[in-house]
Formats: sequence, C-alpha cells, structure tokens
Amino acid sequence: MKNKDTFIISKNKKVITSKETENKQIKNLIMYEGLEKIGNGTFKGQKLEKLKTPNSLRVIGAYAFHENALLSNLELNEGLFWIGASAFEGCNLSSITIPKSVNIIGNYAFSNNPLEEVTIDHYSTISLLYDYELYDFFGSKVKIKRKELVKK
Repeated sequence: MKNKDTFIISKNKKVITSKETENKQIKNLIMYEGLEKIGNGTFKGQKLEKLKTPNSLRVIGAYAFHENALLSNLELNEGLFWIGASAFEGCNLSSITIPKSVNIIGNYAFSNNPLEEVTIDHYSTISLLYDYELYDFFGSKVKIKRKELVKK
C-alpha cells in the first residue's frame, strides 16, 4: 500500500515538473532509472529528509529542492550534468560530494545550508574554479575538499 506522503515517479517517466507535484505534501520520494530531468521548482518546500538520484538523471532544475528544510542526506549520481540555481538552497545539508560529471552549478545552488564540507572530484570542470568563486554556490564558511587522482 502506498503511503500518502510518498511520491513515486514512474519507470517510464523522463521528465518531472512542478505541475505534477503542486498541492502535495511529500516526505518520501521514489525515483526509478530512466528519469533524466527534474524541472524547476518541482519539489520546492517539501518535507524530504533524504534523496538519492538515479543514475539516469542529467539535470536538476532551478529551485528543484529549494527549502526542503529537513533534507540532510543527499547522494548525487555520476552522470548528473547540471544543478540549477538555488536547487538545494535552504536545505539541511552539512556535507555533499559533487560528482565529476557535473559541469554546471547555478548560483546559490547549495546556499543557506549548514554545509561544513564540499567534496569536488579533482578532474571535474568545477574543480577548475577558485575557492572564492565557489562561495556563490555553497556559502562563505564551507571547506572545499578536492579529491585527488589515486593510482592503483
């Protein structure tokens, strides 16, 4: 039986938009492989506590998870390319890892979070930015940790 606070994105869905989630109270989100884009503002102001994106996801739109004040556990997939402006602004994230596939992060994407550490893959194009430039994305008090290539 489906919990009324659970929102399931069907397996054949490639894009989800805010029109499909408006007037809903969502605490749990189930996303299947095949989803490629989460539109602007789709889960804005919901009650999510954790989020793991499917490997097929390429784009997270602006304000997609804005003001999910309980969201403290975020696992972004390798293959994700775009994180929109203010996508995770106003959540409860203390640390995040940006996958090396991410090429674009919109302004304030992770601002107003209690972030202590952001890990960026050494070979990501995002890693080419200076730390002071990254403050627009994460906030001024965060420690930027860059992964180095490990030879086996």
